[in-house]
Amino acid sequence: MTMLRALPFVLALMVVAWVAPAAAAPAGSSRAKRFRLHADTEFFGFTHFDDRRDPPSARRDSNLVGFGIGRPTLLDSGVCAGGRLGQCVLSVRPTWGLGFGYAFAEQRAVIGARFAFTVDGVFFPDADESFTLVGGQFVPYFRWIFLPEKRFRPYVEGRFGLGGGSIAFRDDDGDERARTGIIYPTVGFGGGLHIFVVDAFSVDLGLNFDYVAPHSRARTETTVLGVTVINERDWEQDYNIINFGALAGFSIWFG
Repeated sequence: MTMLRALPFVLALMVVAWVAPAAAAPAGSSRAKRFRLHADTEFFGFTHFDDRRDPPSARRDSNLVGFGIGRPTLLDSGVCAGGRLGQCVLSVRPTWGLGFGYAFAEQRAVIGARFAFTVDGVFFPDADESFTLVGGQFVPYFRWIFLPEKRFRPYVEGRFGLGGGSIAFRDDDGDERARTGIIYPTVGFGGGLHIFVVDAFSVDLGLNFDYVAPHSRARTETTVLGVTVINERDWEQDYNIINFGALAGFSIWFG
């Protein structure tokens, strides 16, 4: 089970932080670093999808719970708008989000941004059809770090950003093609703990809350006996999405 495989990973991060080499310099032994390069992944998450699609009689709310090493965050895996194409397709391979920040006020404050970008192709040889998924996000953040001279440094964070992507469908004969474009604002906050193994490296554990409001527009082309029929739908909101996630990652501090 993914839960059992994930627990050793999380425990290992904690153990590494506690048993850092005795020869390592104390966390506050040198001047504060100015830059933060970081990566993280969500190892536990709960997501609620409030369906806003038309018609109201067809709406279906849903909940998603996941646990495991390398599990992509809600935003890294893409927001599901594929229902407009008759099938919901998500990228579910392991994903790490990357970010870069500038630290100031003696490493108490960090301004930066987290970003992710994915491109996936999904092919169904037996069905003679394929999907292409493209997604990305850019989320600036502000983080305040407490106890900057200590090995264990709690933090709080606020963030606001944008993401988007597209899902394209076609069959091999070219008689049916469809594309859904997606854009979403996201706002969130969270808190956690930087565990400094050495002065320039920390293990990061946190809890996050995010709200996402994906909007999509769609275009379909169907060709029958040489006649192409085009249907288009302008931007409409698909969901209100609320996500709670537990994250694990690391930061490299330098400069």
